[in-house]
Amino acid sequence: MDLDVETLGTGHTEIQTRGLPLGGPLRQAVAVRAGEYRRAFPGFAAGISVRIFAIAGAAPGLDRGCLVCATRTVGGDPLVASEISGDPARAVHGAFGKLEAQTRALLARRREGLVPTIRRAAGEQPKGLSAGA
Repeated sequence: MDLDVETLGTGHTEIQTRGLPLGGPLRQAVAVRAGEYRRAFPGFAAGISVRIFAIAGAAPGLDRGCLVCATRTVGGDPLVASEISGDPARAVHGAFGKLEAQTRALLARRREGLVPTIRRAAGEQPKGLSAGA
């Protein structure tokens, strides 16, 4: 399978595709949703990685997927969401919708004091993780 990697100029958004061409409409869907996410949650958008894939290659079916990972600007673990659909652009929109819902839920839990805020020094890794992991 081929792997296409591209970095969009809007902030740091990396797109990888596997088994699908990264055409204009798909690139546009990622750019629009990544921009919306960055504006809505500026503290959670240091980097956004988007993986778009087709499990069965070019064969039609409900095997087009999207995995989105948003790296937060202030320490802590990244947020990850995914969606499977017959249309890769719809999978992109669905994955970003789930990512936005996760971010809102995390912020609500923090406001209620249910999730501690994790602050790490630049380059510091969580305990138990090596730099090469």
